[in-house]
Amino acid sequence: MAKADFVEKQLLQLTQNGPGQTIALFGSRSSHEIALNVAAALLESKKLDHPDLLIFHPQGKLALHSIEEMRRLGAEAKRTPHLAKKMVIIVEEADKMLPTSSNALLKTFEEPPTWCTIFLLTNRPDRLLPTILSRCKQFTLSETSSNERASFTQKAVDILDRGPTGDFFALKKELAEIVKEIEKKKDKLSKEEEGQEALHQSQDLHQLLDAILTWHRDLEANPHRAPRQRENHLPLEQVIKSIEETHLALERSNSLQNSLERLFLLLGF
Repeated sequence: MAKADFVEKQLLQLTQNGPGQTIALFGSRSSHEIALNVAAALLESKKLDHPDLLIFHPQGKLALHSIEEMRRLGAEAKRTPHLAKKMVIIVEEADKMLPTSSNALLKTFEEPPTWCTIFLLTNRPDRLLPTILSRCKQFTLSETSSNERASFTQKAVDILDRGPTGDFFALKKELAEIVKEIEKKKDKLSKEEEGQEALHQSQDLHQLLDAILTWHRDLEANPHRAPRQRENHLPLEQVIKSIEETHLALERSNSLQNSLERLFLLLGF
């Protein structure tokens, strides 16, 4: 894994004078900022409404990239820039592209026009089709430090580190306070800022769920862990299934509070 500032310098060298590129950025909530910083350098503008900067977000109840939007991406990539010498396309949460529409963009991803840089951002590279990955230059960013983590992520990780206490009502109260804190923060944001914070929260939640899975894998591999931590311990296969179900529930805009409570119950907390 590489640090964000190092990756950003590499990307600037790669895109400023070279041909069109499709770049996949994996992990770390800084991937969005890196893509925007590179875009600002290429377009010589930091405006998010620049006509040569296109940002695609998942949409609808299922939080997916629609076929129509991906068709628009393909069409936009072919046009010449309006104002700048370059064009930048950013696909947030690229793992939520439908297989049919993403396969239709393989040629675009493999050989974008010389003026076009495409960023595919995701915290779940395992969900990107191999046919897409093979057509991208891939960069994996190092995870954020404890000081850089969102407040929600850090507090949730603290709960995991502490381990199950047997007092679910206390845990439920902790989760409720965390969710309330996130919702209170969103109420103070503009529409554009709210969208980016929602993206960051989504990335943090996926990182948290992956951390839960890693914790249980470590537990499975180490039989000398404290007996209390092994009480009500699910088989790893069931842990994986429960975490995948929680991923899907959150992507479908199910209640964060209910989804996490259900997961922690299943995991013996």
